Amino acid sequence: MENEWIDTIDTALKIGLGALIAGFFGWLGNRQNHNHELNKEQRKRRIEDLQKKEDRFVDFLSRSQNLVQSHLYTSLDAGSNEYQEYLRSFNLLQISNSDEVRMAAYNLMDATNQFAIGNKNTPDMDYQKSLRKNFDEKLGFFQKVAQLEISKTEIT
Repeated sequence: MENEWIDTIDTALKIGLGALIAGFFGWLGNRQNHNHELNKEQRKRRIEDLQKKEDRFVDFLSRSQNLVQSHLYTSLDAGSNEYQEYLRSFNLLQISNSDEVRMAAYNLMDATNQFAIGNKNTPDMDYQKSLRKNFDEKLGFFQKVAQLEISKTEIT
């Protein structure tokens, strides 16, 4: 009779210990799955943020080039919708990037303004060429800074 009681306790302990082990490994698996899902969402979010940043860089670069190209021989009206959209693009970069990107964007905007808004009524070709050269240099520098900014964003 005493052996039956010990066998019953032994069986109950084995069942309880088995359930405890199964529960622990179930919890551990669930936790790892949850962490994996969180990491997957974070990677997805970083990729979306990186794409948004790239789009803003390309938009600003394109608008800068468009303003200069479309105002080779005429001065830009600073009150135009085209220029207002350009300023919006510039301001998006200013509030959402590092100081290095912000300074490069400012220098490019300044060179764009000098060229596009400058007086085209009495064109001094040497002066116009120097403005265009300045714009091209600032454009290239901004492109490199943007490239470095994008490439330093690690997606793991």
